[in-house]
Amino acid sequence: MTHEALAHKVLDEIWNGGNLALIDELYAEDFICHAEPNDDWKGRVGVRDAVKLIRGMFSDFEERIDDLVVQGDKVVLRTRLSGSFCPPGSDGDGTSARQISSLGILIYRIAYGQIAEQWEVANLLGIYRQLGIVSDI
Repeated sequence: MTHEALAHKVLDEIWNGGNLALIDELYAEDFICHAEPNDDWKGRVGVRDAVKLIRGMFSDFEERIDDLVVQGDKVVLRTRLSGSFCPPGSDGDGTSARQISSLGILIYRIAYGQIAEQWEVANLLGIYRQLGIVSDI
């Protein structure tokens, strides 16, 4: 599988589709993600936990690739994510859901056909504003 095809499969089938069974195939056992301001998350268990968390918070989570560049063992993605956030404890009928849309940058390091390392930059301030966590400055 090409590096480009791997990146598409990871986003389309794992993150957007929720297919956790593919994690063992597409992520290295010693995978590490460097994500600010959060601590790094590690291994396939870390990927599973992150996918469950994000997909649990945003009922219709979707991350789409706007740009993709392959250079050696690296894949750089500019992505656009969107979803409906339903606050914990809400009635679940969707009336209190807040829509978000944001850009992000991902860099994957590929080794032996799997994602071995990831760097991630997200527009958290923009997301927090859309969720009403912080107000405009």
